Amino acid sequence: MPYKTRGLFEFMRNQPTQLDIPTTDLTGRVVIVTGSNSGVGLEAARQLAQMSPDRLILAVRRPNAGREAATSIAASSNVRVKPEVWTLDMASFASVRAFAARCDQELARLDIFVANAGMSSPTYKQTGDGIEAITQVNTLSTTLLACLIAPILARTATLPALAKSPSFKPHLTIVTSYVHYLVADLPGLNDGTVFQYANNPKNFNGIGSTYRTSKLILMLNIPAIAAKAGPSVLVTAVDPGHVATNITRELKGVMVFVVGVLNKMYARSPEDGAKPLVWASVAPLPSSGLYSSSCKITKPSEMVMSDKDGSKNTAVWREMQVIWKEKAGIDVPL
Repeated sequence: MPYKTRGLFEFMRNQPTQLDIPTTDLTGRVVIVTGSNSGVGLEAARQLAQMSPDRLILAVRRPNAGREAATSIAASSNVRVKPEVWTLDMASFASVRAFAARCDQELARLDIFVANAGMSSPTYKQTGDGIEAITQVNTLSTTLLACLIAPILARTATLPALAKSPSFKPHLTIVTSYVHYLVADLPGLNDGTVFQYANNPKNFNGIGSTYRTSKLILMLNIPAIAAKAGPSVLVTAVDPGHVATNITRELKGVMVFVVGVLNKMYARSPEDGAKPLVWASVAPLPSSGLYSSSCKITKPSEMVMSDKDGSKNTAVWREMQVIWKEKAGIDVPL
C-alpha cells in the first residue's frame, strides 16, 4: 500500500477507537511532561497525576501558563500531588541543556518522561539558534532532550524497587504523529543536506511537508534513542491521533475552515488524545523502541521500517551532531 494511502487508512481506522488506559499506582515515582500547559500535554499530566506520583513536573515555555495548568490539575478529582512548574523552551538549545542539567542535579529519580512539546505553524520562523522553528522544536530539540534525559531514567532503574508496582520500568515516551506515514521522500538524505533543505524558506510548508518531515525524522531517531537509554528503559514513540488542540492556532483563511471540518468529523478531545501518551508511559511494554497508536503497538511507516540497517538514521544523525555541536556546544555521537 502506498505511503499516503496507508497513512490515511491508519488515521481513519484508529480515530474512532475506544481508548482505555491501565490503572497504575505511581506512589514514590517522579513524572515529567513537557508542553503540559494546554492540550494533550495538560490532559496527560492530569491523568498521570491521578495515579498518585510523588512529584509531577510540568515543563513549559511560559511559566504563567504552567502555573495555571498546575492549579487546574491540583483541583482535579483524585489528585494529591502538587504539580511543579519548570521552564523549558524547546526553541532554544541552551534552555534544553539547562533543563536537562537541572533534572540531573535536582532529581534523585525520574520514572516517566513524556516528551510531548511540539509545534506547527503556517509561517516560516527561525529560532534564536538560526534554525527553522518546527524542525528545531519537533526534531532537533526533542531528540537532544531525549538523549540527555535517558541516562537519568537509566540511573533510576538501578535504584531499589518501590513497594508499589515493583517491576515498573522507567518510561521515555516521545510524541510523534501518524503524519509520518505521509512522507515518501526525505530531500537531502543522500548528500547530507536534510537540515539545510529544511532551513531554506523556499522549501517551507509548515502544516504540510515541513511538519510531517519533522515527525518522520523523529521516528527514524527512535532506535538510536532507545539504544542510548539501554534495556532498563522503555522508549516508545506514540501517536496521539488527530486531536482538537491549539497547535494549529496560527492557521488563517481557508485552512481554518478545513481544519474545523476535520476536527468536527474526526478529532479526538484532548482528554482522549492524552490517553495514548499515558498508556505508553505506564504499560508493561514487551520491548523498547516501539511505535504505538490508539493504545496499542503498531507498525510505523514503510520508510521507517525499511531502515533496518540504520543508514537513514545514521545520515540524519551526522547532520544533527554537527548542528548540536555548533549551536548547543554539545557532542552527541550516535
